[in-house]
Amino acid sequence: MMHETVRWLGTRSAYAVAAVAAIAVLAAVGCSGGQNALKEKALGIYKATMQENKSFEIYGLQTAARSTAPETLQILIDGAAERAYDISYQALLGLVDRPEPGAIDALRAAYQEKRGALKQIAALALAKTGDEDAKSWLAAQLDDPAANPSPEILVFLAKAGEDEPVRKLLSKRIAGENEDLRDMAYAVLGEICTPSAKQMLLQGLEREHGARRKEAIAGIGKCADPEMVDDVAPFANTQGLVFATIEALGRMGGEKSLKTLTSLKLDEPLAEVYIGAALWKLGDKEGALAKLQPLLASEDVTVRVNLAEQLAPLTDPEVHGMLEKLATDSDKNVRVTAIRALREHGGPELQAFFVERAKDADYEVSTIAIEALGAFADASVLETLRPMLENDNPYVKIAAANAILEIVDRTSPKAKG
Repeated sequence: MMHETVRWLGTRSAYAVAAVAAIAVLAAVGCSGGQNALKEKALGIYKATMQENKSFEIYGLQTAARSTAPETLQILIDGAAERAYDISYQALLGLVDRPEPGAIDALRAAYQEKRGALKQIAALALAKTGDEDAKSWLAAQLDDPAANPSPEILVFLAKAGEDEPVRKLLSKRIAGENEDLRDMAYAVLGEICTPSAKQMLLQGLEREHGARRKEAIAGIGKCADPEMVDDVAPFANTQGLVFATIEALGRMGGEKSLKTLTSLKLDEPLAEVYIGAALWKLGDKEGALAKLQPLLASEDVTVRVNLAEQLAPLTDPEVHGMLEKLATDSDKNVRVTAIRALREHGGPELQAFFVERAKDADYEVSTIAIEALGAFADASVLETLRPMLENDNPYVKIAAANAILEIVDRTSPKAKG
């Protein structure tokens, strides 16, 4: 453990120097105000806070991965070059979603210099840009028993002309005794959804027993094929499979799914949550609202958390209203789940709402709201975010710093021009 700590402290130089430089710029401009000064201050605090603790550094990298601010790309590039495995891993994951010129260079360097999962991440990112060498290397991992390619790699390869080798590997995993590998295989098949993948998922229903069928049912649901309703509908009343089956039916569509769901007699609030969300996906909004709206006042926290989770994929204005109510719930977990969903689907019309949620006493709720403001708020919220740079909670400071960088970059005259 001490060796890891020393290694972590010893590999800070890449952005340690940059952080000192940014703070020096801040000292030079003082309190003169203006967006450039605020931007420099935010960047300096972002980098300095990351260096206080490895957990803060990982959160900073995760934030940079979602960020649209140009400055945060360099944070990921510097992190990718780190010797510490978990730091490099997180940074490379972030670069996968930001295939900009500087990122490509960092990914190529990692592909050449890293090993194991780190090289796999870099290879996948490069292969997605059309790099044939990286794609060939990934395909070769299918034949290496020690490689254990990730689900993302398997899905990519299956859709990039390597369906047969991927199918053979997944067949071997389904036939094996390792339940985790079997579950992962069903999840991958649900993303691939070729005719052979669907057949393997049906075989999984036969291979597994009891609640172990859950992942195969989930995979079938992801394929959204109404022709497969009869294969999963019988499990809607099976203990341990009820919720997975209801979710699958909601995704599969068709009159048969709707008929199955409306015929279910499950006198349990949690089941009503899943049925209501599934009905919404199938177009029966009136039936869905009749089940979902009363559950907003449920005394059971588990019901309210699951309600927020099930509403999350839905983007209708009526759903936003229910999520806004849940985002002010007395329970932190309910608030976090609801506001995370709103962050993904919200827009400028929710700016005032997120400004209020950014002041939440719980830092998890606050940081999610701040992240949302960074994604779409206008420059008027900068004065709300400025004092958050001095917040006692490091996660709030990083979130606020990134939001400021994003907003200034998006709303500056140069950006508008």
